[in-house]
Amino acid sequence: MQEENSKQSRNVFKSIFSVIKKILGIIIKTAVIAAVVAAALCVIAYFYWNANKPVDLEALYPTIPASKEDVAKQVLATGNVRSKESRTVYVDVTQKVSKVHVKEGDVVSAGQVLIDYDISADVSDLQRKLSDASANLESAQYNLELITLPAEGNELLGYISEVTSAEKNLYDAQTDANSLEVRIAQQQRKIDDANRLMEKNKEQFDGGILPENDYDNSVSSYELSVQAMSDLEIEKEAGQRTIEIRQRQVEDAKTKLSNAENKMGDRANEIKYQQQLKSIELIRSQMLQIQSDINKFDGRSSSPIDGYILSIAVKDGELAPKGAVLMEIADTSTIQVMSEISEYDAPQLTEGMKAEITTSGLPGEVFKGEVSLIPFGAVKKEKSSGDEVIVPVEFNVDNLSDKLKIGYSVDIAITTEMVQNVLAVSIQSVLVEGDEHYVYLLKNGELEKKKVTPGFYGDRTVEVKSGLAVGDPIIMSPADVVPPGNGFLKVEMLVDASEWVLKKIGPYVEKLDFGLSFPVEAEESTEAATEAATESK
Repeated sequence: MQEENSKQSRNVFKSIFSVIKKILGIIIKTAVIAAVVAAALCVIAYFYWNANKPVDLEALYPTIPASKEDVAKQVLATGNVRSKESRTVYVDVTQKVSKVHVKEGDVVSAGQVLIDYDISADVSDLQRKLSDASANLESAQYNLELITLPAEGNELLGYISEVTSAEKNLYDAQTDANSLEVRIAQQQRKIDDANRLMEKNKEQFDGGILPENDYDNSVSSYELSVQAMSDLEIEKEAGQRTIEIRQRQVEDAKTKLSNAENKMGDRANEIKYQQQLKSIELIRSQMLQIQSDINKFDGRSSSPIDGYILSIAVKDGELAPKGAVLMEIADTSTIQVMSEISEYDAPQLTEGMKAEITTSGLPGEVFKGEVSLIPFGAVKKEKSSGDEVIVPVEFNVDNLSDKLKIGYSVDIAITTEMVQNVLAVSIQSVLVEGDEHYVYLLKNGELEKKKVTPGFYGDRTVEVKSGLAVGDPIIMSPADVVPPGNGFLKVEMLVDASEWVLKKIGPYVEKLDFGLSFPVEAEESTEAATEAATESK
């Protein structure tokens, strides 16, 4: 009985608590909503109060003064810097590379040694061939003499010997002249080396680095080299005179022999004689070619220009083939820019158009140039996005600088049309209404809608022919301008404020949860669990 009374008491208490809980929830929720509404009214009142104040139009609408400037249309493109001209290094005869002294990308000067060759074995082989050919010549000449013996005896033999001797003398004179050319070339290299050393020593002597005696020695060495060259030139002139004399002697001897040949009654012997003469001429021609090949061998290749090594096709120890390009050197004094212009932009370009060239590697640097070449044909290029037709256009650079390197990527702006020094405003500041054009001025805090007459349209600015003066403050974005009057701007500000309050505070009100808990609920849960356990037993 006592236990039943206790249970009834708890149920009564629980019912009372539930009523109190609902009453407290209503009171608290009402208070929170009232606080939120009060805050919202404060925010709206703040905006309304400010909306009724004068609007700062200068802060609301940025302006820029109308000014005189160049109005231009441009084609924008990208390109790269390259050399307009290049020179190649090659050898006249195949020879073995001993040492390559440079690598791709190196900057070289004219006369700088690029490659050394090991020519000793090749030259020795050619000299052996020359010696064999000389022995063959002697044998052929002996056989020629044998052919002439059966003729009119010693008289005809004398004429033949005279021709042979004259030809040998001519050959010896020509051989001496060829050897002299080699010596002159070698002496010229000595003069160049002595001159470079003398100039270098002079700079060091003038700078106080080199003793005067060393400088004087280099001057003397140069003067001796020049004198030696002078002697060789005199010797060359004498050699040329000797060759001319020997040629006349050969002609005279052959004339005498020709006059005596009619004494040769044996036709077979005459044929053999002519054949042997041709053999002798062939051997002599071979000997001249071998000597020429020997002269072509040079122990090194030097740079013909000041430039930049673009490519190298040989390595140490490899054979350098005759006539093959061993190196390519870009001429750094003839830089140009190449750009691939799309088929849509190319028709706008003509040769001579001005261009501004910039590169991200040189911020702030602007290089002036012009279109130098537009080829007749276009080129189709394959790209991941599909085929594209381009025109490879070349540009000269007017203000060249060592900073602009071959291989740089550049941005190019080509001016296709331009009017200079005209009153202009930005295109976005012009408001178009039908056929009329307007701008908004902001003077002394007042808006003014001004009709203007546009002229030439550029890419970013437009010429104004009438309606404005230099310095007029132009509103940059006229589409954002709210016309004055009717309080429209202030009402708009108030509406914006209200929408902002609802947007920011509304979600929080919807999410309010005023659930309360009381220990009775815990006791009830414990009692229910106990009763369930008893029933299971």
